[in-house]
Amino acid sequence: MTNLTCFWHPKLGYHDLSLEDPCDDCRRTMGYPLSNPPISGLSNFEIVQSIDRGYYSSTYVARQGVLGQKVCLKVIPRSIYELRGKDFVEECRQHMEVADGTQHLVDIRDAFDADVLFQGESETLPCHVAVLDYVDGQSLRSVLEHADSLSATRTAQIAVDLLRLLQELENKQVFHNDLHSGNILVESLPPERERGDAIDPFTRAVAVDLGSVLDSSRSDENSQKADSHQVTEHLMRLALQVMPDPMASPDLEFRLALALNDIANLLKPDNITQRNPNYPDLISSIRLAFITASSPWRKPSDGLTRFGDSFNAQTMRPWFVPRLLVDPDGEWQSRIESSGPLVITGMRGCGKTMLLRALQFHARASMAGGDIDELKQGEVVLHALRADGYIGLYVSCNRLLDGLGKPDGPLHEPNTRLFLCYAREALQALRHLAEVGGRGAVSPVAPRPIASLISSLVTSSGVDAGDNIHVLERKIHEMLRSLESGEEAYQLTAHPAIAMPSLAAAVTECAEVWDGARVLFLLDDVSTRHLNEESIRRLLSSLMFVNENCAFKITTEAQTLELVLKSPGLIETARSGRDYDNFDLASAIYAKLRDSQGRAGRDFVAKVLQQRANLTGSHPHWSPSEVMGDQPLVDIARGIASSSNSSPDRKNVYFGMSALAAVCVGDIGDVISIYELILSKAGRVEAVPVAAKFQSSAFQEFCSRRLYQLSRRAGRLKLFADGFAKASHDLLIQSARRNPSRLRDYASVYVRVTAGDTDRQLQQLRELMDAGVFVLTGGPDTPRTKTRDSDPVAQYTLTFRKLLGLSNAIGLSQRDRFELSGQSLIDWLDNPRESSNLLKRNLASKSETVQEDDEYVLSPMLSNLSSASTAESFLDPMLFDTIIEDPTESPESDTESIVEASFRAPIPFPSILELDLDQIAELKPHTLVTAQGFEERTFVSTQRLLNAFTPDIAITVTYPLDGFGSETRALLDESGCTVRPIASDRRFELTPSVHDGIALVDVTGLSKTFLYDALRQLLRRDGRVLVVYTEAERYYPLNEDVAARLDSTLDDDYAKLEACHDILTGELRPYHFVPLHDGEVDDGRRRVLLASSSAKHERLFSLLEERDYDHVEIMIPSGKTPRDDLARLAARVAAKDFHSSRAREVSSNNPEDVLVTARETYEEFYALENFNYEVGLTGSKLHAVALAAASSALKFSQVWYVRPNQFDTARFTQGHGRTRVFLIERNA
Repeated sequence: MTNLTCFWHPKLGYHDLSLEDPCDDCRRTMGYPLSNPPISGLSNFEIVQSIDRGYYSSTYVARQGVLGQKVCLKVIPRSIYELRGKDFVEECRQHMEVADGTQHLVDIRDAFDADVLFQGESETLPCHVAVLDYVDGQSLRSVLEHADSLSATRTAQIAVDLLRLLQELENKQVFHNDLHSGNILVESLPPERERGDAIDPFTRAVAVDLGSVLDSSRSDENSQKADSHQVTEHLMRLALQVMPDPMASPDLEFRLALALNDIANLLKPDNITQRNPNYPDLISSIRLAFITASSPWRKPSDGLTRFGDSFNAQTMRPWFVPRLLVDPDGEWQSRIESSGPLVITGMRGCGKTMLLRALQFHARASMAGGDIDELKQGEVVLHALRADGYIGLYVSCNRLLDGLGKPDGPLHEPNTRLFLCYAREALQALRHLAEVGGRGAVSPVAPRPIASLISSLVTSSGVDAGDNIHVLERKIHEMLRSLESGEEAYQLTAHPAIAMPSLAAAVTECAEVWDGARVLFLLDDVSTRHLNEESIRRLLSSLMFVNENCAFKITTEAQTLELVLKSPGLIETARSGRDYDNFDLASAIYAKLRDSQGRAGRDFVAKVLQQRANLTGSHPHWSPSEVMGDQPLVDIARGIASSSNSSPDRKNVYFGMSALAAVCVGDIGDVISIYELILSKAGRVEAVPVAAKFQSSAFQEFCSRRLYQLSRRAGRLKLFADGFAKASHDLLIQSARRNPSRLRDYASVYVRVTAGDTDRQLQQLRELMDAGVFVLTGGPDTPRTKTRDSDPVAQYTLTFRKLLGLSNAIGLSQRDRFELSGQSLIDWLDNPRESSNLLKRNLASKSETVQEDDEYVLSPMLSNLSSASTAESFLDPMLFDTIIEDPTESPESDTESIVEASFRAPIPFPSILELDLDQIAELKPHTLVTAQGFEERTFVSTQRLLNAFTPDIAITVTYPLDGFGSETRALLDESGCTVRPIASDRRFELTPSVHDGIALVDVTGLSKTFLYDALRQLLRRDGRVLVVYTEAERYYPLNEDVAARLDSTLDDDYAKLEACHDILTGELRPYHFVPLHDGEVDDGRRRVLLASSSAKHERLFSLLEERDYDHVEIMIPSGKTPRDDLARLAARVAAKDFHSSRAREVSSNNPEDVLVTARETYEEFYALENFNYEVGLTGSKLHAVALAAASSALKFSQVWYVRPNQFDTARFTQGHGRTRVFLIERNA
């Protein structure tokens, strides 16, 4: 049956008809054009044979001209095209373009119009005619109808070609719309056209009718089937045709049929809600069925043939699972191995399936043997499996789908099918166990306990207790096939709470190594993409039972669990901890990706890629981190803001490991695909990192691919993605124009469902999440329902999948958000074409970004620092940055703070960009400001600089403690530059003249007072300055000394701090407080202090003891060293002594972070709250550099340098490390 209409009386709509069905108007059958082919009107073409027909056309074999060359003619009544408003000529051109360079789309030669006379007719029929290449074969419909002699190899090749056809269509970014079996020809190739790499080298399947490729959407979308869904039906029919008798046929035939069946199941979900398949993986699965006919779980002969192999975790060979899974210290696997029912949540592609399959018996057995084949490690493997204490049996929820794979109707016998699937998995585990440990590892009674149980619990099963494993497997498969077709012969007579524990007991009886083990029923991908809400509610509620011998471990998406799952009574929403246990893998990955300001995420992604690289022989010999290189995300935002749409800089902006991690919101699969695409574009990698143009091109191409797939699914979904991306881009550009130092980077939408048809809104939101446009962050067990005036309010934070916004040039940071509720949410959901403007009118306000109320904590991704108000410092949008789209009109809200902000001019602010040492010469520095310092690193730093360039003038600051000062001066004298020494107790003074080029300040050996003054003046005079800083090898107090004190002291902050007192610094008290600014401010105002806590925290403590402040902002390091721990400890102690304080994580080595912190706190306290803003130089030198830069734009009330009474030279730094270069520019 397929969609057909009469040639003489065409009708719109979807008509599922056979060739024998007659037309209601003229009673001609649908097959009439085939049985009565054209007899005249086709110019010099003579019809030889009818092939098949579809909705639009009939196809024929014809001979052309006097030479009689064979061609394929496609004949279409013009009335059908006129009825549907189609352009035949343009369609033929499109056919030619799409078919070009493909293997499975037949080429078109020519096209013309003709008045065709069909056999038996007296009047001609106006037709369009397309001339196609001849295909020597028959339609797939005919092959399937006469498949008695269809071999396994021919079947497999047809299946592979069908999948390759889908891949070619996807690569061309079109969909066929009409891939019924009559439009696919199976060609028999002559020996001279043998396909060298094919399973069957003499078979090829091609599509001959591309008549629907121009349709913007599928005609009659509710009825017409997607390309992949139609191919799925073909695969299922092929699988059924070659299913042999396992007792009489070679094992290859049986394995192949199972492989085709499994792949068809993976493709089977509804044509609108199905997951985008990875065709190379599916093709590989069929090919591997031949290679691993008897044991697909065995160690492969080689690794991954390409980097993206085994991308789909559902089709991945079990041996690869534990070797590709990235699980920090095994904590995630340990989490899900626990007893009791568990739901694992997370977005598609986050690795839920990989984690679940890591518990599968086959994966555990393969891992137990290490990298040596487990067959050679029998005893070792058996011991490890016994120690596991569980048997993991894995089933994908796709196997529970009804025949057509549509989620709208009720499931047909889901419990019966589930029971039988797990029984079959247990039989396969027994076969694997027998291969590992020999026949003696399997009990002599196996599989009798399982067979007996099926016989007693499944009606009409036909199972005999004496059936062997292979026979029982075949019978189970036949029952599942019958259930899938909707037949009702087989029913499970017991509730799952009884049947599944009974199955677990039967399984453990079959092997001594399983004696006493728990059976973990691993159920993957329970999603509203496949099943309707009611089916999921009832299915999961029946499986969430507690039993000491078995448990279900289920994966789903967070939105499915949040919006669908009910308690066992099906009355209220189920709650984690009460009705089930939940592990949110996506949130765990997201936290890992965003930890340590993204560095941990970058490392996590790098490890995921590295483990694949280890198994891929064709991977370049460099690590993925080296292949990708890196750049700060802020540079991407700046690159976008500073370039035009068509500029090369804009086109090449996305590159680096941080960018790859940033586009990942838990969808690890896309990360792998993008990286593989980068390798493909780069070709043979001969130098690293791969050029930005290749990387950015891969990012953009993958974005286009995903947007295309989104558009295929539903055009409105793409509108939402484009709308968010456009709003994010516009606000980024707008913020850059107003204040380049504080770029706005919108990454999420906070929604509150408070009004209107809330059920409809929740359905719309879930659709956006199911499609992967947004990801529900925070996990379903995070509180999202609060009560206001006794009315429940549903709240969600939806993080945008930034991969979908790359074509709109969006930044990749996770900083800002939109907020929608009430009517604004309704308008946004109902008007996707206006989504960009609606979002830009609904920016998050300061008060709502921090915390909604005492009952609801907004985001689990905020730092868990001790101060209750810490969250403010990370995500608060500043009121200076409020967007007023039309300054001549008042905003709809009359909120005082927004009105006030809209009249304030943007504050010019400097930027800091890190460069390479070899880039210095390009900027032509004319002046070097450095120190004749005591420490070795000052000498090394000067040496490195003089190797990079020669200044005209060197201003050297001399100190009483000479150290390496004389050697540094000698280097400068030898360079030939003019040296001007200046004593450290004198102020730095500049001449008013401006030289060509730029000044460079090497702060390595400079005191903070001098570097602060020098940078401030140079920025004021020249507008830019280069800063160089050479790190030391060892800093005091030493990490090992700090760790020893902290570890040996009671868990008390004050005691720990006291224990570190004697190792803290190379400084002697008392401290002196040196003001660096003239006092010009009104001391009647409240005072706020911005200062840093470091391992040398005595300076901070002394300043706080000496001077009163109304509020203190303390920057604490984000690192994990003992010195960093000490700094955080000191900040906690300092905060306890202040009634108002806040700790903010800021990297000690990243001056850009300090700039952001200074700007945000300055706006908050100085501009909006009318505080006097003071700064303490109590942190690292790079902190002082950033604060000096900030002081060129902000009015600091005072800046304090805390000077010790005396320095202990024995506690100065030792050795030298890397040299870093920064370009600071003052922006107008």
